Amino acid sequence: MRQLVMDRHFRKAALITILIAVPTALALGPDSFLLMLARSFMRQWIIAFALLTALFALKRMMGMALLGLMAVFVLSVRAVDPMAAIAPQRAGQHLLRVGQFNVLQPNGKKEAMIGTARASGADVLSFQEVDDAWAKVLDSALSGDFPYRRIVPRSDCYGIALFSRLPFEALEVIDLLGAPAIQATVRCDGGQVVVTAVHARSPFPSSAFHKRNRQLEMLAERLAVMGKPQVLIGDLNTVTWDDAMLRFRGRAGLGAAPQFVQATFPNVLGMSLIPIDHILGSSQIAITNVSTAFLNGSDHRGLIGDISLNVQ
Repeated sequence: MRQLVMDRHFRKAALITILIAVPTALALGPDSFLLMLARSFMRQWIIAFALLTALFALKRMMGMALLGLMAVFVLSVRAVDPMAAIAPQRAGQHLLRVGQFNVLQPNGKKEAMIGTARASGADVLSFQEVDDAWAKVLDSALSGDFPYRRIVPRSDCYGIALFSRLPFEALEVIDLLGAPAIQATVRCDGGQVVVTAVHARSPFPSSAFHKRNRQLEMLAERLAVMGKPQVLIGDLNTVTWDDAMLRFRGRAGLGAAPQFVQATFPNVLGMSLIPIDHILGSSQIAITNVSTAFLNGSDHRGLIGDISLNVQ
């Protein structure tokens, strides 16, 4: 075996196999648990194959460099938001600003988290991983400035809260296979906007992967018949280019800010790798000025965006 590995022709064949098989599987493979995990880091795969291509070029291995370039192209096409081109957005009247914050349930830095939420300037705040301790602190600190609120604390990391400066004209807690989501009709100067705050299940292990997909399917069915301008904010535990996410957005009729792929998780030393927190809107909505915010003590970055009427 060692002699085979040292053989130049064997190594070349192995590299060719990697350059063809890995990008093909990532771009065209089925929606399976393992491929979903690998696809989550699509941008990192692109960087890795780009570096490999550059190395081949420096060594004047032009055939291998060409295969590497093709791999980068195939992966890049998969990582692009395919719905952005068919759902153009042009901001009209500003409606509200939203903020999305996964607090991390055991996080003891609650004052810093609340300070970041306030500093976002958001009119509507969505919090995930809210337990009884977080519920008490959030309600005490924010209810004065955000008098319209609904808090559903839980001990299993799927507690959720929605705070608003603007009045709720309707409010409902939705059961997504045992996890709560909050849906509120918010009255803005420009009319009503339905805001849905969601924390989809983590896709680990493989049984949870299928449950998360069913949650998104259930939610898409509900949102597809809404009719009103609507915004979804939350931790969907799926990346922008994932098959489940693309199915969800297609069925629900939701778009994102054009080419928005800012990473929010995991938050390590102020940097994140993959985008699993999202702000999505119906065709009547334009999403602009999207940015992330460092959340002290959390494993996520916060997500903030302006919501306006879409002038088509």
